[in-house]
Amino acid sequence: METVNQRDLYIKELQSTGRAGWESVISYLDDHCFFDKAHCCGHDSNPGGTANHCLWTLKFARETRNEIMKKRPGLVVPEDSLVFICLLHDICDCNPQRWGHGSLSRSIMEQEIEGIRFTLDELNAVAAHMHNSLAKGA
Repeated sequence: METVNQRDLYIKELQSTGRAGWESVISYLDDHCFFDKAHCCGHDSNPGGTANHCLWTLKFARETRNEIMKKRPGLVVPEDSLVFICLLHDICDCNPQRWGHGSLSRSIMEQEIEGIRFTLDELNAVAAHMHNSLAKGA
């Protein structure tokens, strides 16, 4: 994905959810230089690399969800939740001096982004995304 258009892609994806308050997310990301400076050490160490990584995560998650839903048609994974979880799972990279990764990203979503409500499932998914039990299928 082109890093130049990351912010525009984020806006497009967040708008597509139809969820009130998505503008608060963009405002937080802009205020914390997410699109310009935040880099994702393990995935894309370029300035703005975290945004690029999160957009790729969303693409992969959609593909994975579609494959899983073919095998389990009753499974419901709401599109708006998928978008928010994927785009914000590494929001903690806005401030790399703070520790806690998944739990820190959850804390930022829960306490620092005003004007939007996230579901408990969304917050838990973001908090758990680095948990080693995920690799075991727990």
